[in-house]
Amino acid sequence: MEYWGDEHEKLGRSRGGFSTKIHIRCEGKGKPITFILSPGQRNESIFLEQLMEQGAVKRSGRGRPRLRPLRLVGDKGYTGRRIRNYLRRRGIRLTIPRLSNEPRRGSFSREIYRQRNIVERAINRTLAVSPHRYPI
Repeated sequence: MEYWGDEHEKLGRSRGGFSTKIHIRCEGKGKPITFILSPGQRNESIFLEQLMEQGAVKRSGRGRPRLRPLRLVGDKGYTGRRIRNYLRRRGIRLTIPRLSNEPRRGSFSREIYRQRNIVERAINRTLAVSPHRYPI
C-alpha cells in the first residue's frame, strides 16, 4: 500500500521516500519573512503566489511595510508562464533562469541571480538551530 500523505501533514513521497519541502521568502539581507511547508512531490511553483501574499518587508524610515518586493530571485522550480505573468501584473521584477524548453526573452543578470544564496543560507541557519540536531 502506497501512502502519499495528507494535505494537512505536508508529508509527501519523493524519490528518496517521504519528504517535506520548505519554501522561504526572505528580505534582501537574508532575514526570513515567511515560509510554507509542502509535500515533497508537489511542484514548487504552485506555492509562490501564496508565499508572496504572506508577510511584509519593513521600509527604511517611516511608512507602511511593503507587501510587494521590488525584485524576486528564485530557482528554476519557480519558473513558468503563469508565475511570470503573476509577477509582471504585480510590478515585481524577476530573476529566475528559464528552463531549456522556454523561449529566451529579455536579459538575465547572473550577478543578481548569485544573490539567491541568501535564501539558501537562511534555510541553513534555520535548520542549524533545529531541536533535533542533538537527539537524546
